[in-house]
Amino acid sequence: MVSKRDRIWALYPEYFDSALPRRRGRRVNKELSVSTPTLAELYLSAVGQNFYAVKEENVAFPAYWWRKRGRLLVRKETSKSETIERIAKGLPGARKELERLKMEEEQKEKKPSGSKKDRRVRDRRAAAGKKAVGKKGKKKDRKEVHTGKRRR
Repeated sequence: MVSKRDRIWALYPEYFDSALPRRRGRRVNKELSVSTPTLAELYLSAVGQNFYAVKEENVAFPAYWWRKRGRLLVRKETSKSETIERIAKGLPGARKELERLKMEEEQKEKKPSGSKKDRRVRDRRAAAGKKAVGKKGKKKDRKEVHTGKRRR
């Protein structure tokens, strides 16, 4: 539980959600709000605005106690409404940054191993429908010769 003595603001993703009306928890204008903001986006935006912030996972906004989207704890430096507005202005940039980071991770995972020659041979064989050959020339998918009897 966050108390007044802690000198921190508790900010929930619902404050920035464009799908929610103001009476359901949104605290910013429609122009500044984004659809389903994540805790990671809020954190990146807060750090980008030079706030000291800490993420808390599995914490629910009191009005939506069943949705545990988390909350962001931000040190009190300005009023709460000004803090929320500054973080909201940085959300679109934080979202783009997270998308860029995800794309980089996916490209690293897709990068095939081996030399160029090995990759070219594998690609040609795959295109021809033949079995793939590993780095040392051994066939990967060896099948036993069917003799009519089942082996167990």
